[in-house]
Formats: sequence, C-alpha cells, structure tokens
Amino acid sequence: MKNKLFILFKNNLINTYQVKKTTPKKLILIIVVGLYILGSLIGSLYMFLKTMFDTLLTSGIADYFIPILMIIATIFSFFFTIFSAKSVLFDSKDNNLLLSLPIKRSTIFTSRLLVLIFMNFLINLLFMIPGLCIYIKNISCTIIFYIMIPIILILLPVIPTILASLFGYVVAKITALSKRKNIVEIICYILFIGIYLFFITKAKNLLFLLTDNVLLLNNIIKYIGYPIYLIEKFLVTNNIIYIGIYIIINLSLFTLFVLILSKKYFSIISRLSSHSKKGVYKEKQLISKSKREALNIKEIKRYFSSAIYVFNTAFGVIFFLIGSVASIFYKPDVLTKLVSTNIELDSYSLVLYFMLMVVGFTMTTNSSISIERNNFWILKMLPIETKDIFASKKHVNRLVTLPAVILGLIIFTISSYITPLQLLILVVICIIYNLFICNFGLICNLLFPKMDAINDTIIVKQSAASFVGIMVPLVFTIIIIGVLSTLNLSFQNMALIILAFVIVLWIISNRVLYTWGIKKFKEIA
Repeated sequence: MKNKLFILFKNNLINTYQVKKTTPKKLILIIVVGLYILGSLIGSLYMFLKTMFDTLLTSGIADYFIPILMIIATIFSFFFTIFSAKSVLFDSKDNNLLLSLPIKRSTIFTSRLLVLIFMNFLINLLFMIPGLCIYIKNISCTIIFYIMIPIILILLPVIPTILASLFGYVVAKITALSKRKNIVEIICYILFIGIYLFFITKAKNLLFLLTDNVLLLNNIIKYIGYPIYLIEKFLVTNNIIYIGIYIIINLSLFTLFVLILSKKYFSIISRLSSHSKKGVYKEKQLISKSKREALNIKEIKRYFSSAIYVFNTAFGVIFFLIGSVASIFYKPDVLTKLVSTNIELDSYSLVLYFMLMVVGFTMTTNSSISIERNNFWILKMLPIETKDIFASKKHVNRLVTLPAVILGLIIFTISSYITPLQLLILVVICIIYNLFICNFGLICNLLFPKMDAINDTIIVKQSAASFVGIMVPLVFTIIIIGVLSTLNLSFQNMALIILAFVIVLWIISNRVLYTWGIKKFKEIA
C-alpha cells in the first residue's frame, strides 16, 4: 500500500504542477517570476508580523506570537483549500481509471488528501518563515526548538486540510443529491463567503480584545485550538511530551478521517458523475445564431458550469459590490481610515486603487484555453477564425467584470465617495484596463497551456498561467499605489497617468495576442 500511495501521490503532484512537461526556458521564467513575487509577499508579511510581534512584546505576551502566527496560517490555508477540496478529492477525470484498478479506495483518497496537505504546507511557509525569523532573532531558542520545529511545520496543515475536506465532502454530498449540481455548489460557496466576511469584519476588534485579555486568549487557544495550545506549552516549558501529544492528535485525526471518508468515497464520486435529463420533450422552433453569438453562449455556459472557475475569478467583483454598498453606511473618512493604515488615501484614491485591484484580479482568460481540455481539438477544427475564439473568451471576462464594477462605481458616486466627473473617468480606465487584462490573460494561457489537467481546480488555481496572470497585475497595482501615493498628485493627474499607461499596455498586448498569440494557438495540441 505504501508503494502505491507514494506512486499516486507523486503522480498527482507531477500532473498538478506539470513538472516533466515544463521546458527549461519556461521553468526559468516561472522560477524568476515566482521568486520575485514570493520575495515581495514574504517581505510584506515580515513587516506586518514584526509589528504584531512588537505589540505582543510590549504587552508582555511574546510567547503567544508563534501560536497566533499558526492560527493566522491555519485560517489562510483553510480558506484557500475550501474551494479546491471538492475538486481535488472527488472531481478528478481519472476516477474511472483509478477506481477500476486493484487499488484500495482509501489509498486513492489518501493520495489526494496528501496533495491538499502539501499545498497547505506551502501556504503555511509564507507565514511561518518570516515569523520564525522574527521570533528566533528576538527570543533565545534551545536546540530542542530547532529539532522540533520542522515536525511542527509538517503537521500544521493536517487539521485545516481535514476541516476544508469536510466542507468539500458536505458540498459534494449535497450536490450529489441535486439535479442542479453547479447551482447548489455555488450557493454553498456563497454562504461560506458570507460567514467568512462576517468574521473578517470582526477580526480587528477580536485581536485587540485578545491582546488586552491574556486569560481569554489562553482559553480560546486551549479549548478551541488545542493542538496549537500544545505548541504554546512546548515553547514555554521545552517539554517534548507536548510535541508527542501534538503528533498523536494529528496522525489520529488524519487516520480516522481517511477511514471514515474512504467508505463513502465511491458512492459520492458515482453520484457526482451521474447526469439527469428531463423526460418531457417539447417541439420548439430552431433559432439560428451567428458564429460569434454561438461562441459567446458556449463560453458563458462553460464558465458557469464550473463553480471553482466562477469563485476563483468573480470573488473580487463580489467584494467590490459589497464595499460599494458599505460606503452608503460609512462616511468616506471612516472607511478610508479602516482600509488604509500606513498610507493616507482620499476617498477617490481609495476607489481608484480598489477598482484597479478588482479588475486585475477578475481574470477568466488565463484559464479559458486550458479549460477546454479534451474538447480543444474540436474548437480548433471548427470553421472559425482564431480571433473570433479569442473575442468570445474575452467576452466572458467583460461580462463578469464590467457590469459589476460600473454598478459599484455608481453606488460610490451616490454615497459621495467620488463625483460624477470622476465616475466617468474611472469607467473609462476600467474599460481600457479590462481590455488589457483580457489580452494579458490569454497571452499567459497561450504561454503556459495546461490541456491535460485532471480537474478544473488545477487549471484555475494551480497552473502557471493562473499564477502569473494574477500575480503580475497584483504587483503592478502595488507599484502604482506606492508610486502615486508618494507623489501626492491630484485625482485628474493621477487618472491621466494611469489611463495613458493602461492604453499603452492594451495596445502592446493587442499586438502580441493577434500576431504571436494566433500562431501559438495553432501550435497547441
């Protein structure tokens, strides 16, 4: 079993990250871009965690820094896994092959669960590396600490992965019983996001409450996050018995979870792969559509047929609408102080930067070619020009982004965050920037195609195209915010600079997409 488990786990990682199929040039590009982005993220987290450590040190509770850091890492890993757990565990396209082989279902399930744990381990490192550097630099640590910390880090993602997988199991169980599987799945994710946003809004007040009340903080860690409480006791006493209990709890929960879920694994996969059809057929008049209309309808249906595709790309515009509605109840100075801590922002600057971030994040095109997978050859064989295919894929991005963002801008205008003239300028910037984002996403997907992924989650969340397509606009927006904030420009000058910049980007990306991009599209097998 161990040999089969290792082989399945290794193959899942290879298929997820396409290790063998990445050419040396692409690998170098991915490493360079990845190191730059990871360096920027770790640097930003270091500054944030240093401030948090200094606050705890001043309050005399620096021993709680590592436990609080682990809680933050656990929450983030849980959130990032919640939307991929169902797809990774139950929706792989190789289910029929694997379940027909002489391999135990528990082995298949364990191998996929280990992939999720590995992903969460990498997410945890983003927080733990800078946090541990701060802790080691300011607190004298024993040899036992250095020996045990790798074990702690390896087991840290186990419990959040199990919790996220339980949520994925519940979603899979509910959707398996419904005829409208995608709609039910989307509703479940909307409910989760609502609960998550509620707790996020209360997080700041909760943090102040916990730092002022050490007894309450200790009780929460002890009775809600007992494994993390064991880590805190180990840091104080250097007693490895606490680490032993920590290891036993994690391994026991992992084993118990695998034993219970593997028994229902086959039935859930069977129900999810089933399709129901209505038995009543009515004769209707056929309506002819143009090629462009048919392509647009096909792309829209494909987009909304994947819940993970929708939520990974539409979360930003949902958050933008929520923020715009919140502006009706909060005055501009209150909301800007709530959002901006280190940078002083006017209300129009806040809306401008918020809009740039959301438009950059709402990128459907960086997965739109890979999402075709086995149907890609059919698309290439159709008597349709490549530029029309590109246009239909960009149409989905515009449909998801522009109506929601423009509606949000109108609400910001009603709440007096921006003037009607600023509204018009922001709408123009939004449209031009969206045109660039559509082109850039397609270029990323053509540069890093992933046509044999086992599920949509790998394409949408874990491919090189999705990584570059999201991180480059993020870095671009951060640079824009940093540079323009230091120049202290008026809104008109700031808007003109950004508008000129995005127009240049759009022209360049348009040229690249319709020359190199068309050739590359025809080369993809």
